[in-house]
Amino acid sequence: MAYRLFDLPGLPADEPDPPGESRGRRITRLNRFLIEAGFNPATHRALLRNEAPGCELRCKDCVHAFPTGRSRRTYWKCAKNLRGVTMVLLTDIRIKWPAFKLFELRVNA
Repeated sequence: MAYRLFDLPGLPADEPDPPGESRGRRITRLNRFLIEAGFNPATHRALLRNEAPGCELRCKDCVHAFPTGRSRRTYWKCAKNLRGVTMVLLTDIRIKWPAFKLFELRVNA
């Protein structure tokens, strides 16, 4: 976008370009699409609710989900993630996501 030093009569003032969609919002949109299609966003495997309608198990109930983070924020990761366990937003999981086929129930000790 080119900026003018001053406005001329009859010409509209320059409007700033609208901000684009952030990387985080694009990832969230993709994750929602995958869940609606019946796949877990981290592993791209079929959800348990596809085979057992009414299944309410979540990632928070699985032994493969674990918290990471050294600051005030806690980031959840999945040991079965296809991309591996890294310290980037793309490999974060949400503990509210529906469980998938490799789900193993966490036993609280």
